[in-house]
Amino acid sequence: MLHILLTFDYELFFSNCAHSEKTILYDTTSRIQETLLENDVPGTFFVDTPSVIRYEELNLQEYPEMVNKQVNDLLDSGMDIQLHIHPIWFRAEYNNDEGWSFNQKYYSLNSFRNVTELISRSKNKLDQLANVNHNYKCCAFRAGGFCLTPEREVLLQLRKEGIWIDSSVCSGIKMEAVGQSYDWTRAKEVQQWMFDYTKGVLEKTEEKDMMYEIPVGTYSKVPQKWFYTHCHPKLNYPPLKGKPSPVIPLIRQSKIKKFFDRIHASLTTPILFSTDSLHANALYEIVKYLEKNHKGDVYICSIGHPKFSSDECMNNMGLFLKKVKKGCPNVDFITMRDACEQLQKINTNIYKQRRT
Repeated sequence: MLHILLTFDYELFFSNCAHSEKTILYDTTSRIQETLLENDVPGTFFVDTPSVIRYEELNLQEYPEMVNKQVNDLLDSGMDIQLHIHPIWFRAEYNNDEGWSFNQKYYSLNSFRNVTELISRSKNKLDQLANVNHNYKCCAFRAGGFCLTPEREVLLQLRKEGIWIDSSVCSGIKMEAVGQSYDWTRAKEVQQWMFDYTKGVLEKTEEKDMMYEIPVGTYSKVPQKWFYTHCHPKLNYPPLKGKPSPVIPLIRQSKIKKFFDRIHASLTTPILFSTDSLHANALYEIVKYLEKNHKGDVYICSIGHPKFSSDECMNNMGLFLKKVKKGCPNVDFITMRDACEQLQKINTNIYKQRRT
């Protein structure tokens, strides 16, 4: 069975934005929730709690109250809530006239000395937001911008916090920018694996004391990936809403170098299994490929962002869900909490068989 986890990074802007938190995050998340419920499909929302912490520190209570309400509404409707951390918020500054300002140097945890404390604060805030809801169980984590650094320190603390699953890897993709660098080109798998959290996410293991990686799906076949991204209608986003964080390159490049790098990337870099950008037909073809070419129980994530959402995106996602439910009998949609329970049960049975 191919188990697809529809995941959404529940996060705000990281640069100047003219729209309210409600417009960017609350309203768009509600629309995603409606689309999922209409298709009887659950989703997992990775909540960026450092933003909530920083708003509360500055006594800006409207946003934290909004998040608290929506988190519990999502849980009550059968959705899942997990931990997401964009540490840039811990050093964000606010001015009544100019709004928020961010230092990209602090985009990843690697720029902080008190990494374990920040993870613990972030996890505790998520617990506080959802602590009265019996549907809540924090068992999964996704690093902001896929920046799982400092890797060993982060993983050790996650495990102490009772988190079993990481979902920060996007196999075959890398980024080198100020504050935002990762390299997952060594990760060849597009499905889940067990890893030794004392050594690193790519250190696979079959020992009992381990964690799971459920990566964000990628697709690398040429020329199909080019066709999926260029030969289907592009999704339109409302102007100025959910602007991405600015990417500041480590090294300045000439226009010629940038051009050839783009050509090289088009041939070698996989595309993300993303509901933000891929047309429903492309998403469906990727699922069909995964269903056909992977045996046994396979767990894989799609990724989306409410801040990038639009009515067109939601119609597109609804079409994708309908196509999969109609045309893929060996595919189901589950949450991170479901996956954790299933994988732990499988793992327990494996060790029982070994002892006998």
